Order: sequence, then C-alpha cells, then structure tokens
Amino acid sequence: MCKCKDVTEWQKGANVFGRAHGHTVSEVSGFVGVSQRTVQCVYKQWCNTRGHETERQNCGRKKILTERDRRRVSRLVNQNRFQTNCCSQ
Repeated sequence: MCKCKDVTEWQKGANVFGRAHGHTVSEVSGFVGVSQRTVQCVYKQWCNTRGHETERQNCGRKKILTERDRRRVSRLVNQNRFQTNCCSQ
C-alpha cells in the first residue's frame, strides 16, 4: 500500500464521493484538504474492497421458483382448490 497520512472517515467519504461523481483528483484534494496522492490511494483502496461485501449473496443454489412463479402457483391452487387436493384419497 502507499504511505499516505491518516485521514478521517469524513475525508475518506468525501474522497470517494467526489471521485465517484466525476470530479478530478485535484478538485477533490483541494476541497478535502489532503494531497492528491492521498485521494488516489483512498479511492483505489475503496475500489478494491467495495465488491467483497456482497459476494455472499451470489453463492449457493439458485432458486427454482422466482417470486412471480410462487404467486402464479398459489393463484392456480386457489382457483382449482378441489382438483389440487392431494389428501382426499
């Protein structure tokens, strides 16, 4: 990693917000009050770590029925209640 000075959470957030919304490194560094290298390091670190929080959602078996499919099946069962009664044998 780079040897950047310690920055507060607000400064990190301002760096990321400014860079993500298209501002240049020099504009962000002038607004936040840190060096351009610090802005670059903070933004690079954020870009490298932002995708890892949501990776757990994508693991495991995919759902067989979507929410739409579940609604349709329940609607069909309610319409044909006597035809779908499997316990009346």
